[in-house]
Amino acid sequence: MQLAQTDFISYKVNETKEFKRAFLGCALFYGHRTHRRTQKFCRKVLSVKLSGPKKICNLFPSGYHMTKEEITEYWLNSSDEDYVVMNSLFEKNHYVWALFIGHLVLEKLLKAYFVRQSEADVPHIHDLTKLAELGFLNLTEEQKDFLDEVTTFNIKARYPDYKNVFSKKAAKEFTEKYLNRIRDFRLWLRGLITQ
Repeated sequence: MQLAQTDFISYKVNETKEFKRAFLGCALFYGHRTHRRTQKFCRKVLSVKLSGPKKICNLFPSGYHMTKEEITEYWLNSSDEDYVVMNSLFEKNHYVWALFIGHLVLEKLLKAYFVRQSEADVPHIHDLTKLAELGFLNLTEEQKDFLDEVTTFNIKARYPDYKNVFSKKAAKEFTEKYLNRIRDFRLWLRGLITQ
């Protein structure tokens, strides 16, 4: 077993199930910076060229093809991990970041739903309402308004000028109200995905 080191993470590289699982994200990554770093890692360490984000990842042995179930499982597991982080951040009074991660919880669930409903690649967007529409998820106007509000947490927590203003608004009561709604929406959507 060879140990490969990059500037951002260490991988144990072999052709086992663990290898496939470690690189499951390669087939699903998005964002130009992540893509470049992954390409660099692939060229230097694995001596393969990754030609772009797609569901077929040439890093897997024998041209491994990810199934819809594997892609859905990836998004569900990632969302579950973020859910734990969201709750932990709230308990530690990091309200702005708890809301930011709450957005990610729903984004990843909507991407899992999208995969179940479509043969297309997962869209590289963060707009929750748009993701729901692309996945043909029937929502009420109230649910759409809620997703629009949660989408703003992605921006407001990320950029310092928005974050400073938002942190004054994101008190414990405000955050708790939205996290409870995120929890409810998560349960509803997860039920649709896993049925």
